[in-house]
This record gives sequence, C-alpha cells and structure tokens, in this order.
Amino acid sequence: MQRVYDLFGTIGVNDLLVNYRLSDPQNLMYFNSRRMTSTTAAGNIDPFSFSVSNGGNVPDHFANINDAVDHWTGVAYRSFKDRFADVYRRPIEERPAAFRAAWNDLVANDGYSTRGYMRNKLCYPQTVNDWLETFDAATGLYDQAFVESVLDSLDFDWPNPQQEARPFQNGGIGDWHCIDGGTDHIIHNMLKRITKQPHLSSRVTHIAETDNPGAPMSVRWSGGQKNYSQVICTPPLGCIAAIDLQEANLTFGQKIAVRSLHYDASTKVGLRFERRWWEDPTFMGHGREFTGGQSKTDILIRVCVYPSYGMGVPASERPGVMIASYVEISNSDMRIYLPATSRSTSCTWAQHALRLESLSQSADPQADADLLETVLENVAELHGLQPEQLPQCLDYHAYSWYHSRHSRGAFALFGPGQFGGDECPGHGEQPPFSMFASMKAPAANGKLRFAGEATSMHHAWVLGSLNSAWRAVYNALADELALRRQLIQLWGIPDEETKIGLGLLQAAQEDGRL
Repeated sequence: MQRVYDLFGTIGVNDLLVNYRLSDPQNLMYFNSRRMTSTTAAGNIDPFSFSVSNGGNVPDHFANINDAVDHWTGVAYRSFKDRFADVYRRPIEERPAAFRAAWNDLVANDGYSTRGYMRNKLCYPQTVNDWLETFDAATGLYDQAFVESVLDSLDFDWPNPQQEARPFQNGGIGDWHCIDGGTDHIIHNMLKRITKQPHLSSRVTHIAETDNPGAPMSVRWSGGQKNYSQVICTPPLGCIAAIDLQEANLTFGQKIAVRSLHYDASTKVGLRFERRWWEDPTFMGHGREFTGGQSKTDILIRVCVYPSYGMGVPASERPGVMIASYVEISNSDMRIYLPATSRSTSCTWAQHALRLESLSQSADPQADADLLETVLENVAELHGLQPEQLPQCLDYHAYSWYHSRHSRGAFALFGPGQFGGDECPGHGEQPPFSMFASMKAPAANGKLRFAGEATSMHHAWVLGSLNSAWRAVYNALADELALRRQLIQLWGIPDEETKIGLGLLQAAQEDGRL
C-alpha cells in the first residue's frame, strides 16, 4: 500500500484522510441464528454451533479448538504467506528473485480452486470447506482460484520486496484510513496536476492499428477519431469486450482472456437513518452501543459497515448513513471495502450480491420496495430488533457493479488456472499458456497495452491499478531510456514486476506464446 500513500502525498490527499475504525469490540456477529459480539465470539470455542456435537455438520476435531477458522485457513495459506514474508526479510538486492520464487511456488497450485485445494491437498471434508467459506469469504468464492484466496489474505499484510518500508507521515503502514468526502477526491486531485485534461463522456468504440508510421494507432469514439503513437487501454475487461478490436492485432491469448477472465459481482446498499442509532446507548442498551467497524452475518446482507466520520457529536443529533449490505457475487456474499460516506451500508458480493442485484436497479417499481423491505428486515434481525423498532429510514441507494455500463463487473477474481498455465504432463512441448500474462503483454506490435487492476496480482485494490499503470508506462517508454530511469527514480519498481520479467513478457508476445 505504500505506493498508494506515495500518490496521496504527491496529489495532496493526505489532509483529507480520516482514521478508519476497522472494528469495534461491540460489533455483532450473527450466524446460525446465534447473535453475539465479536469479542464474545472470539473467546469461545464453536460459538455458533457448527460442530456435530452442537447440532451442526462440522467434525468436532475441526470446530472445537480456539480460533478454529483462522487455524484451518492458516494451514492452507500460511506456507505461501511465509514465503512472501521471507522476501521482506532479505537484503533489497535479493528481493526481486525471492519474490518471483514465492510467486512461482504459489502459481504452481493455480489449477485448484480454494475448495479443491482444501479438499484434495489437505483432505478437508466438504462440510469444513463450507464452514470456512462462511466466515472467511463470500458464498461461492471458494470455487474461484486458490491463488486469489492467498493473495486476498496477503493483501492485508503485504511485504514489499523492492524497498524498505517508509512509515506514512500520519501513521504506520498498518493504519487504516478513509477519505473525507469520498475516494473521487483521488481522481479530482490527479486531474489538477496534469496539463492535458481527458475527454469525458466519450465512449471509445474502435481501436485499430494502421499504416501511419508516426501515429499507427487509431482510436474512434462517439463524436471523434484520432491517431496516436501508442495506446494504453484501461477499462474493465467487460467494457473492453464491447470495443471493436478486430483491427487492433490482439494475440490469440488476449482475445481469450478478454472474454474469459472472471470478474466478481458486488452489490452495495446504503441506508440513511434519521440518527446513528447503533451509537446510541439509550437505544442499543448501555454497554452495547458501538462506533464504526462492521457487523457480520450469514443472512442475505452479510456485512454492515458503520461510518468512521463525524465522531464526537451525540448520536441522537446527527443522521447516520450505514452500508447496510455490501455483497460480492461470484456466486456471492461479501467483501468489505472502506466506506466513503457516513451512512450505514450493507455490503454483499458473490452469490448474495447476485440475489440482491435482482432487486436493485430494476425497471419494476415493486423491486425497489422489496429491496428496501428486505434490507431493513435483515438489518433489524442482525441487530436483534424488529423492523418497526428501527428509526426512520430517510433514504437509500443500491448499486450493482454488474448493472453498471461503466464497469460490467466489480473487479477481477480469477478462476482456477487463469493466473498460471497448463502444467499437466502429456500435452506436447509447447510452453504453458497464461491468460493473466497475455493481458500484461503488449498488442498491436507493441503499440497497444492493457492496464487496470485485472492486469495486476492485486485485484480489487487501487494498488493493483497503480502497479498496472506503472508497467504499461514503463513498457511504452521502451525507446525513452532516460524517462524510464526517471519513472523508476520517482516511483520505484512494483513488488510484482522486474525489468527482466517485463522483457521476457515482451519476448513471449513477439514469439506468439501469448
């Protein structure tokens, strides 16, 4: 994340950072119809009665230990995480090679889904896999690549193999922040620092390679056309698929990757109440109120995220906006992202997100009413209330990333085999093919490049977008060595890249291997 904080310092976002409360001891957990605080749950064995002896289906020797979910997911992830942690303990000059070795070790297991790895390599029963997924991920995410699960765990504790940690001026790397007024301040502040402003509200419809020697790349958009020496294409892959690229000379692998690389789904529902009732001891009961953090459940909304804004004002005197559900859909549940407003929000992703998505942004007016009613009922149930006990809901907003024409999916979340290649024996002497590597390689004889979080190993994070932008610019400067050196001097080299590796990527594209 240091690269993100470096950007914040450069564009003047530091002053807008607000401390983000990732958790509160009184945040709630509600699973298997059992409700307790996160503190109480952490201090008990099998707190939600998933074990066979407590009426569930998880074998007792899995469930009846302290911190059981963390223990058994740790068995699956820890050896790979330790390899990456070892990178950070090495001298700087040894880190790129050590990072590449750790990555190769992880990608050697890319043929497995998380569920498949736990079942076939660790012999976890299916009931254990379902139980772990309930607490560790969104519903259906264990059917995606095992590599994604390890990287998701690493992203909250990521060692940088290229440089020493530089503590952020307002706190250590482990601190959490959100941006006062929303993350769009990042974009606005970046725009203030560039000379040529982008053309807005102009949908690109066609990219082609031409015979023009000085500006071989033709870009056509609604209302215009222009030729460029090089093009860096950054939309999500679902949007790239809608651009006419027939004359852009994509490699065969790139065509497959644009069509096939898996994106997760995500739905967010925000509720604006007349007051922040979760912070009010007279409403919640003395000692049961909480500030910020998130509550989790196995019912449809999966996660509620409470605002970290506006502290110090009595809860009864200010409206409260909650992320009542933020659900990720892959077959969908929920991943938590830092809220950019002071409302209460529900976050859902994977399968639960798809189910909420059916009610969001629908042309049917009744769907809106059904959505609000369902979310309010879920919020009340999570907090041990009846829907009529909730303070008045003044407004709500639901957003599905798969319903947005500007994203057509939430973020890249690869399926098994989509990071690495086919390493099974008996398939000829051709080198393994990698869809991920294909999207990192150039097209149009080195004049068209793809960037965006899907082309970085850090999916769903701003860091992934920044790393991919660095790679695309570095490659575009192949004939400008002084500018390449300046790029490295200003921004370093991302943890996931090496100059040698980037050269090999170019060679693989030229040889037709991607």
